[in-house]
Amino acid sequence: MCNFALCVAVDFVESLCAVSDQELSSPTHPRMFSLQKIIEISYYNMDRVRLEWSRMWEVLGVHFNTVSPQLRTVNIVI
Repeated sequence: MCNFALCVAVDFVESLCAVSDQELSSPTHPRMFSLQKIIEISYYNMDRVRLEWSRMWEVLGVHFNTVSPQLRTVNIVI
């Protein structure tokens, strides 16, 4: 069981990871917007209590491991 704020944060991270996965899997125009937001929320939430951060990291770690092979084939234009 988790407190409400943590449950909301984990649900938000799960949803953002799902959107990021959809954006990156586009065959014609892969986008990096949601992935950048995931990196930002990871940075800003690192100061959370370790137990809270570990719940979020479970979701984030799986997503990073899933999309990292896809990023090798994406041409990044900034």
